[in-house]
Amino acid sequence: NLVGYHSFIKHDVCFIVIDSYDVTMSQREETCKKYQRAKQILEENNPNFSRNINSPEGLTGVQRRFVAFNGGLDKPQLEWLDRTLETVRNKKQKAIILSHQPIHPKSTKGPTLIWNYDEVLQILRKYRKNVAL
Repeated sequence: NLVGYHSFIKHDVCFIVIDSYDVTMSQREETCKKYQRAKQILEENNPNFSRNINSPEGLTGVQRRFVAFNGGLDKPQLEWLDRTLETVRNKKQKAIILSHQPIHPKSTKGPTLIWNYDEVLQILRKYRKNVAL
């Protein structure tokens, strides 16, 4: 269970690197809990999953994000993000969020949007005065 998210301060700005492949099937053992969670998400959201795990065929809009080469943030990372941004706010700092995948649905038209972008955006909006994407 790799952890790829972290933060660091540079010139009083907190750089927050989220791991948008925290929950994914890519490069995970099939016995891994996060692999199993990713598989469950795809089975529930992509009817093509049993035939082609990377096919967004028939999916429209933001639903196209549910493909196996994609991923999302697990609950511990979401909680960490919230705590980190709370600290940023309390210290009256600014934060820059860095992500390999798009977080906002208007920033992409393809199937690359983070699976649980809505949960990530909910946290970011809570701290909107301190956050830059």
